[in-house]
Amino acid sequence: MQLPITVKLQASRNLVLLLVASHMGALLAVSVIELLVWIKLALLLLIVMSFWNCQKLWYGARRINFLTLRDEGVLDYSRVNGETGQASIHPQSTVTPPLTVILLRRERRLEALVLLPDALDQDDYRRLRLWLRWRSADN
Repeated sequence: MQLPITVKLQASRNLVLLLVASHMGALLAVSVIELLVWIKLALLLLIVMSFWNCQKLWYGARRINFLTLRDEGVLDYSRVNGETGQASIHPQSTVTPPLTVILLRRERRLEALVLLPDALDQDDYRRLRLWLRWRSADN
Protein backbone atom coordinates (compact mmCIF):
# COMPACT_ATOMS: atom_id res chain seq x y z
CA MET A 1 0.00 0.00 0.00
CA GLN A 2 1.41 3.33 -1.03
CA LEU A 3 1.21 5.92 1.70
CA PRO A 4 0.17 8.60 2.42
CA ILE A 5 -3.47 8.21 1.44
CA THR A 6 -5.94 11.07 1.87
CA VAL A 7 -9.65 10.30 2.30
CA LYS A 8 -12.49 12.81 2.33
CA LEU A 9 -15.22 12.30 4.92
CA GLN A 10 -18.78 13.57 4.83
CA ALA A 11 -21.73 13.34 7.21
CA SER A 12 -23.29 9.87 7.06
CA ARG A 13 -27.01 10.01 6.33
CA ASN A 14 -27.50 6.52 7.75
CA LEU A 15 -25.79 7.45 11.03
CA VAL A 16 -27.89 10.61 11.28
CA LEU A 17 -31.10 8.60 10.72
CA LEU A 18 -30.05 6.01 13.29
CA LEU A 19 -29.25 8.61 15.94
CA VAL A 20 -32.42 10.62 15.24
CA ALA A 21 -34.50 7.43 15.57
CA SER A 22 -32.79 6.47 18.83
CA HIS A 23 -33.30 9.94 20.33
CA MET A 24 -36.95 9.94 19.24
CA GLY A 25 -37.40 6.49 20.80
CA ALA A 26 -35.84 7.70 24.04
CA LEU A 27 -38.12 10.77 24.07
CA LEU A 28 -41.15 8.56 23.50
CA ALA A 29 -40.11 6.07 26.17
CA VAL A 30 -39.55 8.76 28.80
CA SER A 31 -42.80 10.54 27.94
CA VAL A 32 -44.94 7.42 28.54
CA ILE A 33 -43.21 6.19 31.73
CA GLU A 34 -44.85 6.98 35.06
CA LEU A 35 -42.37 9.28 36.80
CA LEU A 36 -42.46 12.42 38.85
CA VAL A 37 -42.90 15.42 36.58
CA TRP A 38 -39.58 17.04 37.48
CA ILE A 39 -37.68 13.77 36.84
CA LYS A 40 -39.42 13.32 33.52
CA LEU A 41 -38.60 16.90 32.49
CA ALA A 42 -34.97 16.46 33.53
CA LEU A 43 -34.68 13.27 31.45
CA LEU A 44 -36.33 14.91 28.45
CA LEU A 45 -33.93 17.83 28.75
CA LEU A 46 -30.94 15.46 28.87
CA ILE A 47 -32.16 13.68 25.72
CA VAL A 48 -32.59 16.98 23.90
CA MET A 49 -29.11 18.07 25.01
CA SER A 50 -27.68 14.77 23.73
CA PHE A 51 -29.39 15.31 20.38
CA TRP A 52 -28.00 18.86 20.23
CA ASN A 53 -24.50 17.56 20.94
CA CYS A 54 -24.84 14.94 18.18
CA GLN A 55 -26.04 17.66 15.80
CA LYS A 56 -22.87 19.66 16.49
CA LEU A 57 -20.75 16.56 15.78
CA TRP A 58 -22.55 15.87 12.47
CA TYR A 59 -22.55 19.35 11.02
CA GLY A 60 -20.44 21.50 13.32
CA ALA A 61 -17.15 23.20 12.65
CA ARG A 62 -15.20 20.57 14.62
CA ARG A 63 -16.28 17.71 12.34
CA ILE A 64 -13.33 15.91 10.76
CA ASN A 65 -13.53 16.13 6.98
CA PHE A 66 -10.14 14.80 5.81
CA LEU A 67 -7.88 12.01 7.02
CA THR A 68 -4.35 11.42 5.74
CA LEU A 69 -3.18 7.90 6.52
CA ARG A 70 0.56 7.61 7.20
CA ASP A 71 3.08 5.01 8.31
CA GLU A 72 3.36 3.71 11.85
CA GLY A 73 -0.35 3.99 12.72
CA VAL A 74 -0.34 7.78 12.59
CA LEU A 75 -2.82 9.87 10.69
CA ASP A 76 -3.32 13.56 10.06
CA TYR A 77 -6.79 15.02 10.30
CA SER A 78 -8.39 18.23 9.15
CA ARG A 79 -11.57 19.71 10.56
CA VAL A 80 -14.17 21.86 8.84
CA ASN A 81 -13.00 24.92 10.82
CA GLY A 82 -9.47 24.52 9.41
CA GLU A 83 -7.92 22.97 12.51
CA THR A 84 -5.41 20.25 11.71
CA GLY A 85 -3.57 17.77 13.86
CA GLN A 86 -1.96 14.40 14.12
CA ALA A 87 -3.26 11.39 16.03
CA SER A 88 -2.34 7.79 16.60
CA ILE A 89 -4.79 4.91 16.45
CA HIS A 90 -5.85 3.32 19.72
CA PRO A 91 -5.67 -0.51 19.61
CA GLN A 92 -9.34 -0.81 20.61
CA SER A 93 -10.52 0.71 17.32
CA THR A 94 -13.11 -1.47 15.58
CA VAL A 95 -13.04 -2.33 11.89
CA THR A 96 -15.95 -4.15 10.24
CA PRO A 97 -17.54 -3.75 6.80
CA PRO A 98 -20.77 -2.12 8.05
CA LEU A 99 -19.20 0.01 10.79
CA THR A 100 -15.78 1.41 11.61
CA VAL A 101 -15.01 3.12 14.90
CA ILE A 102 -11.62 4.78 14.97
CA LEU A 103 -10.32 5.86 18.36
CA LEU A 104 -7.97 8.76 17.76
CA ARG A 105 -5.38 9.26 20.47
CA ARG A 106 -4.06 12.82 20.79
CA GLU A 107 -1.74 13.37 23.72
CA ARG A 108 -3.85 12.10 26.65
CA ARG A 109 -7.24 12.41 24.97
CA LEU A 110 -9.31 9.95 22.96
CA GLU A 111 -11.80 10.94 20.29
CA ALA A 112 -14.13 8.45 18.62
CA LEU A 113 -14.71 8.75 14.89
CA VAL A 114 -17.72 6.64 13.84
CA LEU A 115 -17.86 5.85 10.12
CA LEU A 116 -20.52 4.06 8.14
CA PRO A 117 -19.90 3.15 4.48
CA ASP A 118 -21.91 6.13 3.19
CA ALA A 119 -19.57 8.60 4.96
CA LEU A 120 -16.93 8.30 2.24
CA ASP A 121 -16.22 6.92 -1.19
CA GLN A 122 -16.49 3.12 -1.41
CA ASP A 123 -12.86 2.70 -2.50
CA ASP A 124 -11.65 5.09 0.21
CA TYR A 125 -13.65 3.15 2.81
CA ARG A 126 -12.01 -0.09 1.68
CA ARG A 127 -8.52 1.45 1.78
CA LEU A 128 -9.16 2.96 5.23
CA ARG A 129 -10.31 -0.40 6.63
CA LEU A 130 -7.34 -2.14 5.04
CA TRP A 131 -4.94 0.43 6.53
CA LEU A 132 -6.53 0.06 9.98
CA ARG A 133 -6.29 -3.75 9.85
CA TRP A 134 -2.72 -3.51 8.60
CA ARG A 135 -1.83 -1.18 11.48
CA SER A 136 -3.46 -3.51 14.04
CA ALA A 137 -1.50 -6.49 12.65
CA ASP A 138 1.74 -4.60 13.35
CA ASN A 139 0.84 -3.92 17.00
